[in-house]
Amino acid sequence: MFTPVVWLRRRWLAKAMLGYPVYDPPHRSEERLLSREDAIQNFNYFMQHKDDRTTHFRKWLKKYFGINITDDQMGFRNLNSWAVSYSGLLYPMGGSPDPFIDYNTYWEGDFIGCNVLYDFGITVGQLTILNCPGLSWAFDPTAELLPKTAAMLRREWGSGFQQPYLIGGRNPAWSYAPIHNAGQFALRMMRIQTNPKSRAKFRHEPKRMKAMTLNLLVNQFQSAMNYVSASYEDKLRFSKMSDEEYLNFVDSDTVRDEEC
Repeated sequence: MFTPVVWLRRRWLAKAMLGYPVYDPPHRSEERLLSREDAIQNFNYFMQHKDDRTTHFRKWLKKYFGINITDDQMGFRNLNSWAVSYSGLLYPMGGSPDPFIDYNTYWEGDFIGCNVLYDFGITVGQLTILNCPGLSWAFDPTAELLPKTAAMLRREWGSGFQQPYLIGGRNPAWSYAPIHNAGQFALRMMRIQTNPKSRAKFRHEPKRMKAMTLNLLVNQFQSAMNYVSASYEDKLRFSKMSDEEYLNFVDSDTVRDEEC
């Protein structure tokens, strides 16, 4: 199942993760299934602990992997490189993402890696904020701004609905879900590293497609930087529509894409 290199990485991770602090929100359920009030309580817990967890995660990377995550683009690239090698191995043995997504098991023992994975996602968000003035953490704004999209996401397992998001900038429909996206990236790395069929398929992909897969987080980070820069302009949004008209358009268009 594991190549020798992946096996050694997993052994080192197991040693490094001993005693890693547990992330323990008040409501241990996938956020999309929670009431808005309970999901907001989880978000408040996140806001209270995000700085300490990011600090601990960065020190942990330095201690066990010799990686210095600086507050600039190079720091983000270093984080992406580490994630390519290790993030997929943070899922429990057997490769199921369920415990990370729905908190159905307390994150100790075999599930300790879920805590590291969550802190990895927080750090992705923190670094994005540091490099993109105007962005900030917020409770998922989808239900308030895009109700049709929210109804769709509430039905989809692992959708990231009602998780912490990044918002800001001039486009009212734009948001970014670093924790959800980090989990999805790790899931892709896990499949490549632990599933022989997925590994073989990835090996035969064109170089450009491989690069896009391995640098996905960096590309998303760059997209966020481009979004908040002065060069960004959504012509449909800024020249033809009011905020309300634009949000209605995006909401309806998302639902049409799902139906197709």
